[in-house]
Amino acid sequence: MIDSVSKKIRAANFRPDSRLRTNLTSHGCALLKKLLALTAITIALLLLPPSLATATNQAPALLLGAGADYSLEGHLAVMSDSDGRLTLAEILSSTTAEFTPVAGTLRRGYTAEATWLHLTLIPTAQFPAGGYLRFAPAYLDNLEVYVQTGSDPRQPSSYQRYRLGDLQPASSRPVLHPHFVVPFAAADLEEINAYLRIVTRTPTDLYGSVHTEAGLVTFTHHNALIHGGLSGGHPGHCPD
Repeated sequence: MIDSVSKKIRAANFRPDSRLRTNLTSHGCALLKKLLALTAITIALLLLPPSLATATNQAPALLLGAGADYSLEGHLAVMSDSDGRLTLAEILSSTTAEFTPVAGTLRRGYTAEATWLHLTLIPTAQFPAGGYLRFAPAYLDNLEVYVQTGSDPRQPSSYQRYRLGDLQPASSRPVLHPHFVVPFAAADLEEINAYLRIVTRTPTDLYGSVHTEAGLVTFTHHNALIHGGLSGGHPGHCPD
């Protein structure tokens, strides 16, 4: 009789319980779903275009709110082009082009290389429908600015090109200003990318800011007054 009971106990101990099987199955399915989700995310990241996949290597985006003026300091990323042959299309599609965040403002000094810069603007609902990018110093020989206007930042056709620099006639500038100023539309895009290309015989330095229309007018007047006072000229004197 004892043997019979022992056999029944052993049989019960080794018989898989249906509830246990159900729990194991549910946990296994949940784990499998998580693994599949992680795999899908990994594959998606690997398939991202280079310009988006390397976004973590970019400088922090500049958030535009209710203010009138924003410095670009700490929001620029730089890349050297040793032979000066890179185009915007090649940079947007390249798997090797890497920008390095700039601590502060750009100060490369004298160089024969072409210099590319990248920045990202994020306008909020508090920012006006349009704004202005201002770049200096004014002694740069050649400055090309590409401002995103289309929805796809990976396509060269999504960018408006501006040719600036002190070798270009001032009358050809989109905004007549002592510095290099270009407009941008902020109403239709959640994120605005801009690329700059500098080739100059003077020091390759760059600093700048973002302004609303009112902010740009105020900045220009104050700058003219300061430089006019220092130079002994009239308030309308244009700064270098």
